[in-house]
Amino acid sequence: MYQDPTTISLNELLGSASIAYDPADWLDFTYRAGVDYETDRDNTLLGYYDVNAPQGQLIRNWNNDYQVNTDLQGRASHKFSENFTANLLLGFHLDQIQYNNNAIIGTTFINPNGPPSISNDATYVPGDVKQIIRDAASYGQLSVNFFRQLYVNFAGRDESSSTYGPNVPSLFFYPAVNAAWEFTKLPLFKNNSILNFGKVRAAYGQAADQPPVYSTATYYTLNPIIGNGFGPEIGLQYYYNSSTGIGGALIGAPITNDPISGLGTEGNPNLGPEKTSEFE
Repeated sequence: MYQDPTTISLNELLGSASIAYDPADWLDFTYRAGVDYETDRDNTLLGYYDVNAPQGQLIRNWNNDYQVNTDLQGRASHKFSENFTANLLLGFHLDQIQYNNNAIIGTTFINPNGPPSISNDATYVPGDVKQIIRDAASYGQLSVNFFRQLYVNFAGRDESSSTYGPNVPSLFFYPAVNAAWEFTKLPLFKNNSILNFGKVRAAYGQAADQPPVYSTATYYTLNPIIGNGFGPEIGLQYYYNSSTGIGGALIGAPITNDPISGLGTEGNPNLGPEKTSEFE
């Protein structure tokens, strides 16, 4: 008992700021920026004679997530008459999500009663993962009000992401429209004691799921790369993309006799967003 402790340390920092400028009573501009930074550090010890690791195991895991997003928006409104008003919103959005993971798993304790340390492990496997996703979008919405009872919104978003494959368009457009009619404002229902409020609504819109990060290229392991005589040798995971060149991340990978070995997942350069349409 009490030989398999797990500790988790979590920290998070959130922040946002905005600037507004109103050059006219019918026009305003807003710029917003937000940041979310989170780190966690996990340590798991499986003591000697543990059923899952009879000779002991130590796992150390460090994660951090960093997200930043910005929006620049402009709004304009105009009252054409008592029975017709309109509002227009135009905006531009940027965001980046970055994830980093460093981990090491040590097994087979040299001294069963020694302190929890990687230096007390006969074998260990390190890992290093880095993921970055960047998105950009321009968007707009036109809202009109007829006779203070019929409301119609037209919206559209043109979006690009770093997760798209090199063989698909860099921009995808997502339209949306919705309308609502408060029919009880008709003179017919003015003095109706049975039905004093009623509204009908219809909507249509498109959205999409992005491809998983780094799924548009094929990864390989170059063997061998590093070996220190104590822990296992590790390989270098990399991918090739015609638009970005070669990128890599150092990971724990089994060493084979082949100079290049695949990691089991073949990339698809034709991957793009998976669109869905919804009606209400």
